[in-house]
This record gives sequence, C-alpha cells and structure tokens, in this order.
Amino acid sequence: MTGNDYKLDKEQLAVSDDVADEILQRDEKHNKFYFLFLMLLLIFLTFIVSSLSFALFGTYVKNFNNISTGSVLFSYEENSNNISISDMYPTSDAVGKKLSDVGQYFDFSISSKLEANSIGKITYEISLVPDLENTLDSKYVRINLLENGKDVLFNNKDVVSYNELSDSKIRSGAKVLFVNTVKTDYVANYVFRMWVSSDFTVTSDPKIFKCFVTVDAY
Repeated sequence: MTGNDYKLDKEQLAVSDDVADEILQRDEKHNKFYFLFLMLLLIFLTFIVSSLSFALFGTYVKNFNNISTGSVLFSYEENSNNISISDMYPTSDAVGKKLSDVGQYFDFSISSKLEANSIGKITYEISLVPDLENTLDSKYVRINLLENGKDVLFNNKDVVSYNELSDSKIRSGAKVLFVNTVKTDYVANYVFRMWVSSDFTVTSDPKIFKCFVTVDAY
C-alpha cells in the first residue's frame, strides 16, 4: 500500500465516521421526538378515558338529542334511568301518588334549546322501555307523572295502568309516557312513580316489573 493509498483510506474512514455520527444524531433526535410524541399521546388518551368514565359512571348523567333546529337535554341524578317494582304490596292510587322512599320514584329534567334565529320547533317523547325479565303483568302496574309539580293527564286521567299507554312509533317495544312540542327554550322537571295496583292478588311467587325512562327528540 502506498502512502497516498493510506492517506486516502484515512480520509474515507473520517468521512464514514462523520456520516455515521450524523446518522446517529438524527436517530437520537428522532427517538427523542418519538418518545415525546408517545408521552403526549398517553396523556391525551388518559384524559379521554377519564372523561368517558365520568360520563358513563358519574352520578349526574346528561343525554343529548341533537336535531336540526336545536337540542334536548335529558338529565338525572340517579345512577341509572330505571325504576322497578319488586315484592311490593298492592297500593291504592292515592297512596301511590305520594310514594317518596328511595327507589319508589324517578325524578329527572328535560331542557330544550333552539338554535339562534330558529323559527322551528322541537318535539320530545318520554317513553318507558320494559325489562325483558319482568314477571308482573303490566296491567297491574300503575303509573303517574308530574311535570313541574302538576299531574300529566292520560286521556283525562292522572293515573293509568302501564298497558293503557300507547305504543311508541320511535322506540321499538316502548310505551309513550308523554309528548311535548316547544317553540322556545324550555325547562321542565318531572317525577315518575310506579306501583302495584290494588287489584293485584299477592301470591307466593315473587313478582318484578322494571322499566327504563328514555327521551327521544325530533
């Protein structure tokens, strides 16, 4: 090997080292950027999961129905939007309308908001969806609904049996509890009660009736 060849090899080696250092520096910068990106992504996902967990399991629940002219908010403070009758004795309508123990009534609110400069209207339907495992005949289930402290009438009656309610055309298998149409921003507070009819004869077989309160807007 000549002196010139040796010098050339050293120069080539130096260039190779420089290139390798540059690649390593780029990789190091890339790794730092990738690590930072992963940290930010982890923080973001943690925030999203926490938010969803609160929305699903929080004690204050809000369900929105968004439509073209505005929105309807269905809110309640219970852990779930259901009410059930289990091993309750027959109760007169006069007493049933005053039930106030935990689990004997379900209170909720509905607020509607129209879009700015909207000339439309919002109709919302409150319906009851029965549980599939009910064993008590619905004709023995008596119901009452208050809107802002006043009885909602069902064919001029303040108390009716569950099976007397009309079938919902919006939600399959549901019964219509109340329908309201508003043309301005509106807020209403509701109290729903349900009890065993005084016509029911108690037997040794345990009976249960459970339903879910739902709200749809259109």
